[in-house]
Amino acid sequence: MGQGSAEAVHREEPESAAAGMAGGMTAGELPGTELPEIVVLLDTGLCEPSFVRDRLEGPADAPEEGDPTGIAALAASIAACGQAVPILVRPAPDAPGRYQIAYGHRRWLACRKLGRPVRALVRPLDDEALVIAQGQENNARRDLSFIERAHFAAMLVKRGLPRTVIGEALGIDKTALSRLLAVAEGLPEGLAEAIGRAPKAGRSRWLKLVALCEGSGTTRAREAVREVRREPTDVRFKAVFDALLARHRHRSGIRLRTPPEIPAGVPVKVSTPQSGSTIITIGPEHTDFADFLCARLGPLHAEYRDGT
Repeated sequence: MGQGSAEAVHREEPESAAAGMAGGMTAGELPGTELPEIVVLLDTGLCEPSFVRDRLEGPADAPEEGDPTGIAALAASIAACGQAVPILVRPAPDAPGRYQIAYGHRRWLACRKLGRPVRALVRPLDDEALVIAQGQENNARRDLSFIERAHFAAMLVKRGLPRTVIGEALGIDKTALSRLLAVAEGLPEGLAEAIGRAPKAGRSRWLKLVALCEGSGTTRAREAVREVRREPTDVRFKAVFDALLARHRHRSGIRLRTPPEIPAGVPVKVSTPQSGSTIITIGPEHTDFADFLCARLGPLHAEYRDGT
């Protein structure tokens, strides 16, 4: 079937719209939906992505991101078993005869890779209905990382959508939405895209990164991410975070110390975490020694204080 062919739309049998919903969503949850619905076959060349991105794939030359969302594996599954779940599209607002995807981008890409039409439900969705459908399907799968959700929310704000609609799309209240936006809007422009989805980095570490980027930290962040642009996404996040943390400590006069050497035979372990503090650990098999040491901490501290 030729890509872009105007004839490449074929009806299939009536199908319950619930079959096209991820995570048990029902058709009645979305505006303009009635049962039953018709599944059509669309030429993938007639489809285009949603007007707002919900994924941060990162550089294509990073190791795990050459196939960032498992398109090759999904294509193999569809080739073997067929496309079980239709995608959801709307007629493209500014391009007659074309369609804009609400959800099912991975299935669309997999079918395009295979050179076969994609099974789709077509609905006359407005912008708000489209992003609600897109966000709810992502919530049902729960496979977006924190920064992808934050980036998605920020893009919707830029498009001028009401925050009530954005909250509904993400399934969160206004407080949680404000937290997402605080991260997305606090990062230097383009840094989230350069780092990628970083699934291991949660809200607290992204918030810390925002704080570390303040002032001239933006320049160092861009330098750090360029240095590791071919590394996996979580490695990129850690490299930027560590570079800015080291810069902050240097500017604050904080130095990481090397733990002192402990004489052989003394049952003590000493470590120095990122806070710069020294932690002394005594194993449970040496409780008597721990009691002995604690009893002498007062005199030891007095000796240290008096410089004797």
